Amino acid sequence: MALTIRDISDSDTANFKELTGKTTASGALVMAAQMGVTNTALLRAAERKIIELEQALQVRQQALVGLKQHCARLIELAGQTDLFVD
Repeated sequence: MALTIRDISDSDTANFKELTGKTTASGALVMAAQMGVTNTALLRAAERKIIELEQALQVRQQALVGLKQHCARLIELAGQTDLFVD
């Protein structure tokens, strides 16, 4: 397949060559496009994992809040020695 790309600066071409290690502009552009697709997929997977971990963290934080309240109540009860005397 033939592809013509216009209006790409020499600076961009040099950057793509440096990024990909390719010596030709066409090879660098093709590889950069492939890298972009791969990295976009990796980024989306990472974003999904971040959301999953943030949700798990929120659940655990809520559990700790509940546990803190129960601990405070236990400390309060433990301080009332008359509750344990017959």
